[in-house]
Amino acid sequence: MAGKYVTYLLVGVLGILVFGPILLRVVKRSLDLIEPAMWFGLFYFAHFGVRAIYDLLLGSPIIGLSPGSEDLAQLNLALGVSIMGLLAFGFGYLSAPGKLIGNSLPKLPSRWNVANALMVAWLCLLVGWAVRLFLIYRMVGAADIAAWLTKDKNVALAEARGLVYLMNVTSLAKVGLFVLFALAKVRRNTTLYFTSMFFLILELLFTSVSGSRAQLVFVLLGLVVISYMTSSRRGYGITMRYFFISVALIMVLIILFPVFSILRAGTVNPQEVFSRSLKFWMRPLELFEVVWSRQHGLDSLVLLLERVPAYEDFNIGDQLTFLAVVWIPRALWPEKPVTSLGKIFYEDFYPPIFHSGTSVAVTLPGQFYWGLGFIGVLIGMLSIGILWQALSTYFVRPKGNMSNILVVSTMFPTFFVAVEQDTIFLFSTHLVQLALVVCIAIAIRGKSMIGKVRGL
Repeated sequence: MAGKYVTYLLVGVLGILVFGPILLRVVKRSLDLIEPAMWFGLFYFAHFGVRAIYDLLLGSPIIGLSPGSEDLAQLNLALGVSIMGLLAFGFGYLSAPGKLIGNSLPKLPSRWNVANALMVAWLCLLVGWAVRLFLIYRMVGAADIAAWLTKDKNVALAEARGLVYLMNVTSLAKVGLFVLFALAKVRRNTTLYFTSMFFLILELLFTSVSGSRAQLVFVLLGLVVISYMTSSRRGYGITMRYFFISVALIMVLIILFPVFSILRAGTVNPQEVFSRSLKFWMRPLELFEVVWSRQHGLDSLVLLLERVPAYEDFNIGDQLTFLAVVWIPRALWPEKPVTSLGKIFYEDFYPPIFHSGTSVAVTLPGQFYWGLGFIGVLIGMLSIGILWQALSTYFVRPKGNMSNILVVSTMFPTFFVAVEQDTIFLFSTHLVQLALVVCIAIAIRGKSMIGKVRGL
């Protein structure tokens, strides 16, 4: 019984570390909607704090924990390590190096040339959608693109190899949408607004039928970020308004989670999709179970603590090697080893509860422990905190910079989804996306614009 109380205590401590600073900012009326550390902390709590409650109530086949089990020693140890990691992150985020790095970098252009922006937006939309159609063709392996709708997207993505960089290029469609929407907001142009809404509808339809559960909300959050950053009244009052909108969007994702999962598995009949989803909506506990079955970061950390270094060696050497070779396209090196820590982790540690080729959440603290033990968690999470502060100082805090608005709206999910990923993914996929968006922002700079955002 004591083990369960310790679990609740540790979850409470983690909750205080995450929600305490947010409540303090609310009291001081200084809360910023796009504060990177806030979103990082909320997603961190979902993976470790809420997951601990999930494991207590429903058990976990991943770590062999049955509902109501009293054998919680490893679970509590993992919670303790997650708290240690979050403290290290917070110390790094609040320390001076991140601000020094962010302030020392050359600033991005604050103004856009309207003609350049429109040309680049249309080019991004054209290339992004063309590559999406090409990837669909590759996944179904035939000219019948309609077959993609009924194909299990999980299997299709697992079987499609060597397409990582092309997957990054598809994000250009979203970038083009964001450029149009930002222009519409700043210029108050009705034509641009309706054009961006047309492409938003296309984007939402595509993400829905493809079963991209998170991408649908990421697109909507990006538009919220643009609306917030282009507002002449950016501050506490408008932060609270947009914060509730953001929370509502996340709640929509949770409610629609069964729908996207069913579509992703290849079921497209509307009546069947609705009837199967309704079963979850009528049973909130089952909906909670199906949603949080994907947020298994705490369970991953439990497995790592159990088996490293007792049965598996620390792999800092492999991680450094992966960072060095992940950049090489598989088209140039067909024999390139698997560099996804998530896939390797599933094959080596997880019970066979998902399909082959699945990439599971290692999480940042999990990766750092796997690499160098407890000292790795401290150093790694401290470094991530410094990096997040540098990103905040450079991209988020400046007001009225159009390039920053585009970068933050596009890369905003990185601020929190990185929790469940690893540095190899962060410094490959996310870094490539960042470089791409920065290049686009530089390409559309100019003086014959909209200068800075009005009122800022």
